[in-house]
Amino acid sequence: MEDINVLFSDLSIEVVEADPNSPGVFVKAYKPETYSEKNLDDYDLYSIIRCRRCRSISIFDVQLFKVKRTLRSLVSRILPSRFKTILKRAFSMDQRSP
Repeated sequence: MEDINVLFSDLSIEVVEADPNSPGVFVKAYKPETYSEKNLDDYDLYSIIRCRRCRSISIFDVQLFKVKRTLRSLVSRILPSRFKTILKRAFSMDQRSP
């Protein structure tokens, strides 16, 4: 939600709400009469591809993400549920570590 507030900070924000049905956000905002576009070049957005905040991603980052996603999907189809649960716990702990 922090990123959404920054991205739309040059508008007058009335409401920002998390989507209760899926990952996402609803924003109700309007452009003020004295509109001035905010420069976001120095702001690090959270990247799903790199799992951290960054200013840019490379083609290599995108390709690596696609390979990981494909492998995860393949392993998910092959492994029994019990092992998938163990792996999810292990990898979610890795994501939380700095």
